[in-house]
Amino acid sequence: MAGAPVRVVGDRPVDEVVAAVREELAELAVSTADEGLVVKADTLGSLEAMADALDEADIPIVRAEVGDVASRDVAVADTADEPEHRTILAFNVDVLADAREDAEREDVRIFENDVIYRLVEEYEELVAEIEAAQQEQVLENIVRPARFRVLPDHVFRQSDPAVVGCEILSGTLKRNVNVALFEGPEPERVGQVQGIQDQGEDVDEARAGERVSVAIDGPTIGRQVDEGDELWVDLPEKHAKILEQELREELPADEREALAQFLEQRRKQDPFWAK
Repeated sequence: MAGAPVRVVGDRPVDEVVAAVREELAELAVSTADEGLVVKADTLGSLEAMADALDEADIPIVRAEVGDVASRDVAVADTADEPEHRTILAFNVDVLADAREDAEREDVRIFENDVIYRLVEEYEELVAEIEAAQQEQVLENIVRPARFRVLPDHVFRQSDPAVVGCEILSGTLKRNVNVALFEGPEPERVGQVQGIQDQGEDVDEARAGERVSVAIDGPTIGRQVDEGDELWVDLPEKHAKILEQELREELPADEREALAQFLEQRRKQDPFWAK
């Protein structure tokens, strides 16, 4: 292998030479994990330096070898369970044509560079992008907190569904969420948001500070809901727990405020709600 030590045996005992080579190679051994990325380098010394840099960055390696990136390397990366591990870092080596084709077909990423820290940086940027996309996907599928007020003199229809002008006080109001009134520690569910319009145009959501018309299926204005009432998105307990414990820092400040206020209300009666 390129970069491997070469020794002249001469008339020395073969066992002695083999032992010396094994000892030297042991010092260059790269620790691998059951799950991680593939690393290729031009020499054993480079491979060791790559392994050290990745270990320092807490990045696991599943396979580390000297030589150009080949199809077999892509096949190994393709078996990774985690999307960020479907990656090959190639330090100062070529990527064979068939390997590049396989990588494009199997969606395996190959980073090539002759500077070790740049390879590590590029990989960390990839991980950050993947994590951000995953969090965004979670946020898309989770009920978001919101608090909004029914504006006085803005009742356009009393029921079936009720259509009212509202001001979003905090959070993000979306369609198809359940809404509730807090008249005590327990929220009283009054209906579901059917639609949101901003100046006559249908929109998917409304953010804090916006005034929109909201169609709410369920209540009758003047009975279950009055002008001036503050309504809340009725968060499912599981969603509230995820938002508080896993996604809180990803929420805008006003959504964090709405979440904190909703949790405070719910926990007046049950201190362990959503914990």
